[in-house]
Amino acid sequence: MPKTGKTYPDWVQEYRVRGTTVKKKGEKYYLYKRTSRRVPGKKYPQPVDT
Repeated sequence: MPKTGKTYPDWVQEYRVRGTTVKKKGEKYYLYKRTSRRVPGKKYPQPVDT
């Protein structure tokens, strides 16, 4: 699992696997599938959350 600067509770870390990201909105945590997509005119692929 990649290291991030954010620290989440242990129960949240269990759900955070490769290809996903966790975001906190208010008091709730949300798990998103994370991929990247090529965008014409951009130098690098841009992240896409679903």
